[in-house]
Amino acid sequence: MKGDYIFMLASWFPNKLEPTSGNFVQSHVRAIGINNKVIVFYLKFVDRKLHPDSYRGEDKEELVGNILYIKKYIVKPNSSLTKFFIYYNYCLHIFKQYGMPKFIQVHVGWPTALVAWLLKKLKKIPYIITEHNSRYLQVNTPRLHLFEKQIFKNAEGITCVSKHLSDDVQQLFDLKTLPTLIPNLIDDELYDIPKHIEKERYFIHVSNFAPVKQSIKIVEAFIKVLTQMPDYKLYMYGEDGEDKEACKNMAQQHGLLFRSIFIESIIPRQEVLEKMSKATALVSYSLYETQGITVYEALAVHCPVICNNIVSFQELVKPQFGVLVNNDSELCDAMINIVQGKHHCNFANYNEKYDSNTINKLFNNFYKELKLA
Repeated sequence: MKGDYIFMLASWFPNKLEPTSGNFVQSHVRAIGINNKVIVFYLKFVDRKLHPDSYRGEDKEELVGNILYIKKYIVKPNSSLTKFFIYYNYCLHIFKQYGMPKFIQVHVGWPTALVAWLLKKLKKIPYIITEHNSRYLQVNTPRLHLFEKQIFKNAEGITCVSKHLSDDVQQLFDLKTLPTLIPNLIDDELYDIPKHIEKERYFIHVSNFAPVKQSIKIVEAFIKVLTQMPDYKLYMYGEDGEDKEACKNMAQQHGLLFRSIFIESIIPRQEVLEKMSKATALVSYSLYETQGITVYEALAVHCPVICNNIVSFQELVKPQFGVLVNNDSELCDAMINIVQGKHHCNFANYNEKYDSNTINKLFNNFYKELKLA
């Protein structure tokens, strides 16, 4: 892979210490690599006190199709400036070995785009940014780092995974043009899952159990309405986030844990999708989302959704696909109404598709518009 490649830098990417971090970034990269040569460089700075010896022997170069993955694990230095120059020098080493790239694509701009910005200034390599970070949403009142505004304004182009993120990024960085919307990829195998007409009697929630997901309120709502639908269950899947134990404790206090409420760890993606396809509805009650990938996935398998009435879900959830709720009481009502058939969902005209070929075409068109390919 000598020259004529896209050089990918990622602030988030799956790694040994965080295997699910930035998995949506990896999906974008795989789609781009269908017909482009790509080198992905991910540098993980490891806190030796928290992870003694976990960085040793983990450096890896792996060629998969058109994509060369280069991962490096090194001890986290005390100085941010030192981290920056380590990153920059690694990039120069890769260029020496594989030739200069056509351009750089940064996934999740801060802080990695700082390296791309300097490479543009010193090596004349153009860069673009693909942004996923909910930090830039107005609801989070973002505070910018030094040079961050210049980094975004000097990019050849920017893509964002949702319209409201594009709007907020343009306003935050005072950009002349609106960033291009290229959503996250929905796994190709999802579209082959049968669309079940007969739903089974359970609700499903998939998240990392962070406070912003309001998972506890979903448990509370389900417990309140359970007397009106006693044969229904709630399945919750995800990482061991801050609120997971609180959800378990609440279910346990009511004698419902592993009887009517099942709170599980991460299960294989295929199992999640199949579980969604059979569910009465997916429940997502987040305070904010950059895109809301689990809602995209649920809709793709014709699973009705009950979602908090926030901007990201307003983009996705039409009345024929589910219910938007404004408070805890409406969340309870939505569950009951779907069970009792008072809210009818119809997916006959749902044909949105965000598979790898679709995302590949969107990125290739973006590159051509910028005259980078």
